[in-house]
Amino acid sequence: MNIATVWSMIFRIIILICLFTSSSTAEDKTGIIYTFFQDNRLERNLTGGYGRLLRYLQSRSDVPIKIEPNYTNRAIRNLQDNKDSCFFPVSPRGVERFFLPESKISIVYSIPVDVVSAYIYHRKESPSLKTIEDIQKLPKLVSNQTFRPETMFGSYNINLFFTNNDLVSSKMLMRKRADYIIGWNPDQGLIMDKADYSNYTYNPNLLITEITTHFACNDSETGRKMLSSLNKGLVDLKKKGLLTAILSKYAKPVPLEGMSFHRIPFSGYTHEEFIQSQ
Repeated sequence: MNIATVWSMIFRIIILICLFTSSSTAEDKTGIIYTFFQDNRLERNLTGGYGRLLRYLQSRSDVPIKIEPNYTNRAIRNLQDNKDSCFFPVSPRGVERFFLPESKISIVYSIPVDVVSAYIYHRKESPSLKTIEDIQKLPKLVSNQTFRPETMFGSYNINLFFTNNDLVSSKMLMRKRADYIIGWNPDQGLIMDKADYSNYTYNPNLLITEITTHFACNDSETGRKMLSSLNKGLVDLKKKGLLTAILSKYAKPVPLEGMSFHRIPFSGYTHEEFIQSQ
C-alpha cells in the first residue's frame, strides 16, 4: 500500500468522523432553563450568584441550552408547557406546592445546589432570641408574604406582619419600624451589603427552616440530557470548591459528601423518590 492510498484512507476516516459528530449534535434539541428574577441573586442581565452559575453551566454543557429569565408565574407556566425545559432554582417541596398535582407534570431533580435558610434578624442592640417561646412573645414579627407560618411554626401563635418582599422587611428593620424580621440566608446578607448596613445580627442556633435548591427538569429525553449535563457541571464545581465563589460569600453549598441521592451518571430522581428519601 503506497503513501497516497494511506492518506486517502485517513482522509475518508476523518470525513466519516466529522459526519457522525455533526449528525449526533443535530439530534440534540436546544433545551431551555426557565428562571425568575431575584434581587441580588438573579438580575435581568443574568448577574448575581445564580446568574453566574447558570452562565457557567451553560458554557460547559454537553447539550445546547438557552436561559430565559422571567417573572415567577410566567416561568412556571413555561416549564409546564415546554417538555424540553428545566426550572431553577426550586426545592422539591416548592414543586409540590406550585406544580403538583394539578398540572400532572413529571419532574426529575438535579443534585442539590445550595441551602437556603430562614432566621430571625434584628438590630445588634435588640435582645437575642433563643427559643420558639421567645418568638411567641414578640409583639410583631415581620416577614415577606410568601412565608407560610402554619408550616414553620405549627400551632404556635406568632404575631406576624407581612410585607411584599424581603427588601421591604429589611428597610423596616433598618429604619426601626420593626425590631425583628424573618430573613433568608443568603438573601438577607446581600440586601444588607447593598444598603451598606451592618447593624444587624441573628442567632444561628435558632433555625426557622431550610431548603435545598435544585434544577427541576421535565422527565423527557431532552430534560434528562440537560439534567445529566447540569449535574456534571455542579459536581465539578463542588469538587473544585468553586461554588461559593460563584454564588456569594453567604451561600452554603451542599457538599458532595453525605448526599442521600447521588447517582452516576446523574440521571436525576423523581419527585416520589425525593419524598421517600427524606
